[in-house]
Amino acid sequence: MSGDVLQRLSQPEKYHIRFLDRAIVKGRQEAITVCEVLDVEAEPVRSLKIQTWSIFEEGVEQYCQGNREIWLMPKFVLNK
Repeated sequence: MSGDVLQRLSQPEKYHIRFLDRAIVKGRQEAITVCEVLDVEAEPVRSLKIQTWSIFEEGVEQYCQGNREIWLMPKFVLNK
């Protein structure tokens, strides 16, 4: 979902929406905000994404600040 669509929602707080990135998409000259709507995910994916929300946000923030090695930090490495 774009940031423009998010702004037009009458009750965005009713949904689990998280920021993904800013990107230039086809047909645009400027970057738009891209968000993910977690409510459309099937279980257990939705629950897992909600549980890890704060870690995800920290990773995105670090990435946006230029820390491209963020995924090498222990808390961002998935245990298999």
